[in-house]
Amino acid sequence: MIIGITGTREEPTEKQKEIIIDLFASDDLCQVHHGDCVGVDAFCHDVADEFGRIIEVFPPEKDTYRAFKQGDVLHEMKPYIQRNHDIVNSCDLLIVVPDSFKEKQRSGTWATYRYAKKTKTDYIIIFPDGSCEERHYDGQA
Repeated sequence: MIIGITGTREEPTEKQKEIIIDLFASDDLCQVHHGDCVGVDAFCHDVADEFGRIIEVFPPEKDTYRAFKQGDVLHEMKPYIQRNHDIVNSCDLLIVVPDSFKEKQRSGTWATYRYAKKTKTDYIIIFPDGSCEERHYDGQA
């Protein structure tokens, strides 16, 4: 399974970290795709690396919030929206790690989530308190 990551530029909460670690420990997981930003992307990169997962990095054109992580595959730099769409289009499951409980406009994390819904890409939202919302488009909860 290929997991895509979208999340806040802030460090994930302790509850979010616990769930991410549990997900990345799964034997079903073989690859992690992320957008190379500080915060959630960087944390997920490090966890995936600890578990020996294949990591593909989709860096943004702007360096302002880049983590400059080195993965197994480094894709070309692209504008944020295009890069986020590439992550969704390349994964089986999108992990959404927001800093809020409600959707926000003008948020890359929530925009990527909306694109996943539009493309019917399975997703799991891990909210700051550790609660989750899942959507699998094959009809399962």
